[in-house]
Amino acid sequence: MNVGRHRLRRLKCLAETLLLAGFFVVIQSRPAAAQGPADAESPATAQSPTTVQGLAVAERLAAQNPIDLESQPTAVQPVEAKHRDRRALTEAVIATVAGNLFDGLTTIAGVRGGHAREVNPLLGQNPARILVLKGLLTLPQILAEKHLVDHGHATSARWVGYAVGGFAAAVAIHNVRVISH
Repeated sequence: MNVGRHRLRRLKCLAETLLLAGFFVVIQSRPAAAQGPADAESPATAQSPTTVQGLAVAERLAAQNPIDLESQPTAVQPVEAKHRDRRALTEAVIATVAGNLFDGLTTIAGVRGGHAREVNPLLGQNPARILVLKGLLTLPQILAEKHLVDHGHATSARWVGYAVGGFAAAVAIHNVRVISH
């Protein structure tokens, strides 16, 4: 097997790992309402006669003690808002992973070809080390985006993802220019 193909296969494997990690974060933030029908009905949620009686008692108590829901704070979001939040997280993760992946691959190409040097001493000049550390440094960025979405800042998470991905893409474009000269 050609050494170049082996390295390309390793790069592809790392890219897939980064994408899977990002999508794992997105899937973990999926609202319960968006889960499949198999998840909806489990033995724990099946309504037994005791459950039905408990619900009837709860309904009677609610009728006797009405609560003004408009004045009560609530953490429940409409399904549309949760869908928008998940979409914002997906877009942020894709932008972050794509930018960092593009930067990492162009940096490795420059280092291998002898046209460029990695200036970050943490990453060093070893292509494998650059790839691994670049991947590890991408995960906290993704987790920060997820944290923003989980705390009601979906738009901020989207823009953080765009900014991080855009900055990394700008660095990658610089790398391409350095390599091509």
